[in-house]
Amino acid sequence: MLPSRRHPRLGAGLGDGALPGRRAGWGRFSHCAGERAGWPGRALPNEGYRCVVSPCPEPPMRIVSSNEDAAHRYLAAERVVLACELSRADVPVQWYKDGVEVEEGESLILERQGPHRRLVIPLARPQDTGEFVCDAGGDSVFYNITVTGR
Repeated sequence: MLPSRRHPRLGAGLGDGALPGRRAGWGRFSHCAGERAGWPGRALPNEGYRCVVSPCPEPPMRIVSSNEDAAHRYLAAERVVLACELSRADVPVQWYKDGVEVEEGESLILERQGPHRRLVIPLARPQDTGEFVCDAGGDSVFYNITVTGR
């Protein structure tokens, strides 16, 4: 294997048979390609390269954290907060209770702040007992809620 050299402007390693790219932010990827005969597998002088910025697909959206593993047992009139954090802030989320999409109102509040999503029940009631789901496209988390009277 030839010793690795660095491109003077990009800092990409040369001589290992491939030019690694540099991430230019999600959606873009910069890389250099040799235009001389003998490429790949041979260290080349610093001329004869062209650099390209090309589209790169977005990574799939996923739920990166949640409080689904917490014990969701509440007494009536306690505050319930179901939370999840998404890998991207621009993803729409639907919340379901027992398979039916919930509607925001006085007794149920849906909060959105950047990548964070929360379903808040300010004053829990026994009829709030059930399975809640945060569905964010291709990823979901499930919360089993139990509310008992005082």
